[in-house]
Amino acid sequence: LEVHRREFSVEDRAQQNIGAKQAIAAAAAARIDAGQTVYFDASTTVLQLAHALPEQPLTVITNGLQIAMALAEKSEIDCILLGGTLRASSLSTSGWASEKALEIYHIDAAFLSCRGIDPERGMSDAGEVHARLKHAVIERSDEIVLLADASKIGLASSYFFARPGDIDLWITDRALAPQVSEAVTAQGLRVEVAGES
Repeated sequence: LEVHRREFSVEDRAQQNIGAKQAIAAAAAARIDAGQTVYFDASTTVLQLAHALPEQPLTVITNGLQIAMALAEKSEIDCILLGGTLRASSLSTSGWASEKALEIYHIDAAFLSCRGIDPERGMSDAGEVHARLKHAVIERSDEIVLLADASKIGLASSYFFARPGDIDLWITDRALAPQVSEAVTAQGLRVEVAGES
């Protein structure tokens, strides 16, 4: 259990379940329309979404340095990098400055991941500052899309930032067990399996 409460380096997390992350990212990219303003968290799953995005007019707000670097190669995408305290372990910014900066933006859709998913209690993260920023993003976004592979089900990290009902859509890599599906859909969360239409 302790392993899910520690903050791992971004390099370690990037290689975990890479195929599933890429499939989830491809499904998420198909949901983004030209002209939108979207938020990308600093997770390695959402980093795959940044790589998968086609060239199109788009504004992406992010606290992830790797995501900003990936988007810098796409000339039609405007990337807004939130300021704040730099976290070396995740190559991301966070803290009061990051949360305060969100107040000036209208976010059409936010794409987030997490460390653990408890079907009843919700989504959690290892660090308080990351969880708090994600909670702030959820409060300011029209649509919330969770990108998380099924390996995170049943895990609980240290800080819960959202209940299942706070999320509009969860894109995952394989069909959920019936009891998990029933628990989250009863709270209003829609589930999509990447690659299934």
